[in-house]
Amino acid sequence: MDEVWVHQCRDDAEFSAVGMYASDAEALAWGNAHTNKLYVHLNKSEAIHSFIRNYNVTVAAFKWKHRPDALEHLLDWILLTGDFGSENQAKGEEGPGSERK
Repeated sequence: MDEVWVHQCRDDAEFSAVGMYASDAEALAWGNAHTNKLYVHLNKSEAIHSFIRNYNVTVAAFKWKHRPDALEHLLDWILLTGDFGSENQAKGEEGPGSERK
């Protein structure tokens, strides 16, 4: 009997992405598309959990970037805080710690 970690996915897209990643990493024990739950081998759960965090950050950034009113909110933030972003962001480059693994 294997110990598993259960992850409740937010939607079908997350279920698909995390399921494929876990399957490729040979960490997927079982998945239930009806309930969007993934069962991952416990000894590989940390890597899958890390992928889920990165996936959710990427999805949130994509949704924010493609909002029709994103520019308006960005301008409000800049006016409120005076934060114009880092020098790397101004150049269109990624900052430190943003290397892909």
